[in-house]
Amino acid sequence: MQYKKLLLILSSLLLISILGFTLYNIYTSQNIEIKNLTAEETSNFDENEKPLGNIFMTLAPKTEDGKIANYPVVYDLEKQKVIYTFAEKLKNSKYPAALLHSFSSTGNFATFLGLSDNGKIKQVYRSDMLDINDPAQIVADLQSGISVNKFMPEDAREPNVNNVGEILFYALETKANESEANLVEDYGIYITYLDIESNNFNTVRIATGAKPKWVADNKYIYLKNNGIFVNGSGFKEDEAKQISKAFNGQSERADIKISAGLTVSRDATLVAMSDIDSSDLTLFRVNNWEEPILETVASILVNGFWPLISPDNNFIALQTIDSKDTIKIDPQPRVEFYKIAKEGEQSFLKKLKYEIDLDKFYQDYMFLGDWLN
Repeated sequence: MQYKKLLLILSSLLLISILGFTLYNIYTSQNIEIKNLTAEETSNFDENEKPLGNIFMTLAPKTEDGKIANYPVVYDLEKQKVIYTFAEKLKNSKYPAALLHSFSSTGNFATFLGLSDNGKIKQVYRSDMLDINDPAQIVADLQSGISVNKFMPEDAREPNVNNVGEILFYALETKANESEANLVEDYGIYITYLDIESNNFNTVRIATGAKPKWVADNKYIYLKNNGIFVNGSGFKEDEAKQISKAFNGQSERADIKISAGLTVSRDATLVAMSDIDSSDLTLFRVNNWEEPILETVASILVNGFWPLISPDNNFIALQTIDSKDTIKIDPQPRVEFYKIAKEGEQSFLKKLKYEIDLDKFYQDYMFLGDWLN
């Protein structure tokens, strides 16, 4: 009898040890080296010029065998290091790799893309979030995410969730050839929502365009070839309103490419758009989404993708490269930061010395997902 008790105790201790080791591996940083500027350079910062919080990124480290594996990581700006990489620890879960994590403005929902075993078919997932201020809890909540679109369509991109759990994403139109699809109107926008009666998720195509972002629980903005549009309740495409035009110098243009980026601040008062084709980053302000007018706050010339606005509306993060002409040769990617500064009545974007060097990662498989406190 005593022997059986001892055996039970030892078995329990072994199980606890294994569980603790597993959790440690899931919740601690992997050996991914991301360099920062030197202490001497970063010491030149004013305290109010230090971006803080956690940035969710997807990275694919360069390897000798050329194999590509995506790693969702959380980068702590205060500690200046990667604090969590969890994709490789989820190989036996419902999604073996995950991309582009995005959180609702209040943080009660998250959405992301999960890849199939062959890395080709993308499923949109949704997670109920308990505490977005606890990175370990975030990982646990993301791990319990459920697929909501059941492979239809297969080319889902950049999901974005509102505070009632409805998800926007865009996908290549069936009539388009992916190798030739270049403009944002080669894509269609979809909404996924939970049908109360059937208790199933439904996915419906609602517009032509790309890069949809919620600005309220019943309103979203998105890109068409000639600028930024807004649409509201009912999501009828013919009710969409253009709120910003695209320009090339003084001339209007209608050729915004899918490489452009669009983001909205958590309080929906700021909108940022990056356009690698015209090498610019533009920040807009909007005071009223009932009758929205985008006021240009500032614009700078920069070759960048995936803009993010900090939770306190004081900074913009942007994945940048040296030149769009050398993107396939030696892009030297990094994350740069810009202070949204003001001098008198004039606002401008001030580039900070702080940056994250991502040159050890594949440019084509690099994404900035979201920025949390």
